[in-house]
Amino acid sequence: MRIATTRALIGLLLLAGVVFILHTVAMDHFFYWRFWWYDIMMHFTGGILIGGLILWGILRVRPNVSRGNLLLMLVIGTIIVGIGWEVMEYVGGITQGEAGYVFDTVKDLIMDTLGGLVAWGIYTFTTRSTSPKEII
Repeated sequence: MRIATTRALIGLLLLAGVVFILHTVAMDHFFYWRFWWYDIMMHFTGGILIGGLILWGILRVRPNVSRGNLLLMLVIGTIIVGIGWEVMEYVGGITQGEAGYVFDTVKDLIMDTLGGLVAWGIYTFTTRSTSPKEII
C-alpha cells in the first residue's frame, strides 16, 4: 500500500540521482562523443526512469486503470518525453549539423521506449500478485 508507493518513489529518486550524475559527468568529460554506446545507455536508463515516473503518477491519480490502458499511457508518455528531449537537444544546438542526426534521433526514441517497457516489466513483475490499488 503506502509502503510500496514510498519504496517505488525512493527507488525512482535514486535512479534520477544516478542518471543526473552520469549525465553531468558525461557532459564534463565528453562521454557522449567519446563512447558510441554512452548515449544509448543514457536513453535506455532515462526511459526506465521516465516510464517508472509515469507509472507511479498514473497509479496515484487513477488506481483503477486497466493494465492495457496503463501500458498504452506508459508508451505514449515515454515517447512524448523522448521527443521533448530531442527537441531540447536540437534547439540547444547539441545535435545540429551532425551526420546521421535522423538515425540518432530514431535510435534515441527507440531506446527511450525500450527503457519504458523495462519499467513496465519491473512493475508487472513486482505487482503480479497484487491489484493496482495495493500499489498506491
